[in-house]
Amino acid sequence: MKALLILLGFLFLCQFSQAQGGFNLMAGSEKYIEVIHLAYSDSFCYHYRDYRITVYHPSTTDGFIRIVDSKNQTRTLVTDDTTYFYGIMNHKMVIDNGTSSIRMLSVYDLETMDLIFSSSYKDQIIAKGQTIEYDFPISYSDEPFIRPDCPEKKQIEDSDGVVGYIEPRDYKVDTNEVIKAGPIRCVFFE
Repeated sequence: MKALLILLGFLFLCQFSQAQGGFNLMAGSEKYIEVIHLAYSDSFCYHYRDYRITVYHPSTTDGFIRIVDSKNQTRTLVTDDTTYFYGIMNHKMVIDNGTSSIRMLSVYDLETMDLIFSSSYKDQIIAKGQTIEYDFPISYSDEPFIRPDCPEKKQIEDSDGVVGYIEPRDYKVDTNEVIKAGPIRCVFFE
């Protein structure tokens, strides 16, 4: 009952509060109309043209992402404390999960809440048009690959790092396909 009252309170705040400033999401994602910082730590309500998205992200327990579309249909995704809302693109919701430089990228269809894409990535993701650019940590996958020369190997090892290999990839949001976007290269891994 208490959880239901909290949820109803968040929905009320999301509909009737005033915006208190801007917050950074994934570079290049769809722009929100306004954002509201709710009373709880790391909790926000994002207003888009077709969606109202409430992100409840408490620091001590699981949270949720609640989506209300223009027809007032509501969908909810239960999240953990390492899940972050990164924005929307073409009626898809982009989610980040993790706390290190190797993280998970997940894309959900906002109409069905189906997970339509998931991949690990290193450091950052960037949206450009209908594409999400990311570096895939190929050395952490089961995919076979040929290690390229690594002139930085000694410098990486001298700085207490591990040599890892990444491959630039593009995820096409509108067609749900992944394209290799560049050569494999070595980088510093934690």
